[in-house]
Amino acid sequence: MSKDICPSCNGTGSVVGDTYTASTHDGVLRLEQALESCDDCHATGKLRFDLKEVEILSFSGVDHSDHPDYSDAFIEEALYKGKEMTEDQIDLLQDKHDDFVYDKLMAYMF
Repeated sequence: MSKDICPSCNGTGSVVGDTYTASTHDGVLRLEQALESCDDCHATGKLRFDLKEVEILSFSGVDHSDHPDYSDAFIEEALYKGKEMTEDQIDLLQDKHDDFVYDKLMAYMF
């Protein structure tokens, strides 16, 4: 599975809603669930981060002799919308938003 697939909808762009509706088809009563657009990926199926919702809890690999680059530093633990991020999500965040991660690293250390 690709790292950038949205885990909320598994890449489909939609999620099963809570709304149940009754309908008749050929005289049979059925309950259906409505599909709704996935809020996490905005119906694209690709994981996107609202950086305001990312909370980085800890970093590892910080080598002060590598100042100011800190090229070996990486996110150890982070939350997204209050939920623990997976290793794949953290990798994607570091790959696609390296400036954001660097700024958070500086704030974390100083």
